[in-house]
Order: sequence, then structure tokens, then C-alpha cells
Amino acid sequence: MNWTGVMPAMTTAFDRKDRVDSEFMSRHANWMIDNGCTALIMLGSLGEAATLSSQEKLEILNNMVATAKGRVPVVAAISALATRDAMAQAKAAEKEAERVKAAETAKLMTGLLEKGGFEVQRGIASRC
Repeated sequence: MNWTGVMPAMTTAFDRKDRVDSEFMSRHANWMIDNGCTALIMLGSLGEAATLSSQEKLEILNNMVATAKGRVPVVAAISALATRDAMAQAKAAEKEAERVKAAETAKLMTGLLEKGGFEVQRGIASRC
């Protein structure tokens, strides 16, 4: 993947019943792509991704991959407080990306209060 250009962390839209608004997210993603964004980063670590279910996260990624149609990479941000949960998210995203032939990349983040720096990151990378 070429890490140049504008790659926004896209927020997750919700409807009036607090469900993920996939239709609005598709329109928003198309607008961002049409206006020059070079990738879409989904499920950022500082927003609502921490409160979404695993199924909602996969549905968001599926929707964005279908919307992007290969025009730009879709990056799955993987973050969880537990390493096992982060690994499960990454593996599920990878499996789904392979299924739809759209594997791009994942952005991994260690726990929010994690100590250990690069040693922790190497450990996580070795498990994925």
C-alpha cells in the first residue's frame, strides 16, 4: 500500500435508532473518494469503535470495501483492551477481506494503557 495523500479516519454514522447508518456511510465514503482521499481508515481507536460489536465492525468493513470498489484501500483499524480480542478482530477482518478479494492492510494499536513500547508491539505482530 502506498501511504501517501489524504487518508482520513472516517467516523461511524448512526441512525435515529442508534444503528450503524450504512447508507449514509457509503455516500460519505464516495464523497471523500470523489474529492481526493487516497484511503479510508475505518474503526479508528479514539472514537466509537470501542463500543461497536464485532459483527457491526465486520459489517462496516464489508460496506466500505463494497463502496470503495478498489478505488482506494480500506484500512481496518484494530484496537482492543485485550490482546486476544485484538487478534480475533484482525483475523476476522483478514478472513472477510480474503473472502471478498479486498485485503488491503490493518492498523494495529496496543492497549490504551499498555507499557512496554516496541517490545509489546513486536509481540502482537508475532501473533497475528
